[in-house]
Amino acid sequence: MASVTAILTWLAVVGAFFGAAVAQGASVDFSPTEYKLLSADGSRVIGQAHFGITARAGGRELVQGRYRFNDGDYDIDEDWLEMRPGRLPALLTYKHVFFHPDGSLVRVSEADIERGHASCTIYVDRRPETQSTELVFPPDVYAGPALILPIRHSVRSGSKEKANFHAFSCAPGPKIYAVSGSIESAVHWRLYSGTVVEVDIQPDFGPLNFLVASFLPTVRLWFDPAKDFELVGVESSRYYKGLHFIMMRDVAMR
Repeated sequence: MASVTAILTWLAVVGAFFGAAVAQGASVDFSPTEYKLLSADGSRVIGQAHFGITARAGGRELVQGRYRFNDGDYDIDEDWLEMRPGRLPALLTYKHVFFHPDGSLVRVSEADIERGHASCTIYVDRRPETQSTELVFPPDVYAGPALILPIRHSVRSGSKEKANFHAFSCAPGPKIYAVSGSIESAVHWRLYSGTVVEVDIQPDFGPLNFLVASFLPTVRLWFDPAKDFELVGVESSRYYKGLHFIMMRDVAMR
């Protein structure tokens, strides 16, 4: 059950930062986007985040997220994506690095989809403990900022069905999970004016879902249909047993 909780908390927080992306044509429409990180009850600002495209080369784009907490901790989250006209971009590589305030490493998560290799490193007393493995990545696998792509694609298409895809996670070792997002329209969220589309995220265990549901943490994403289904909020945790918080687009604050 610990690994299930880890994929859920990790999934939403890193995926949330790709909320401005629109998977159309040969490029990702991802203008620089700012977020506020709020306490779990939404009453205090505890950090900031900034996301945007930082490099382009040969039909590939690098999406980078930088987020910093008020206690000094900070993360750098990067995805290299291959643009595919008329289809969702494909994930090529993923790397998420977590830092202490002094710049020392907390953990590093990496996946190379093209080479089929992944590793997860946790630093204990500044010494790395790494789990690495070879994996066969399915074509619909996403990680880091790119996790939002299949979710928002389903929301924007007006689908009432679940958004289904695969996600890579360090939970705590390298794993690939089937993921399902249930979609509910015309929801009123206490931190946002107007109605939103709400997506609840869970690993998909098929017939076993009802057995594990009560053990899973709440992971939700909110999209504004009046703004082309822009991502306006996420409830999640930084990582497994980490800080629980809400992330909101700045303009979403009342």
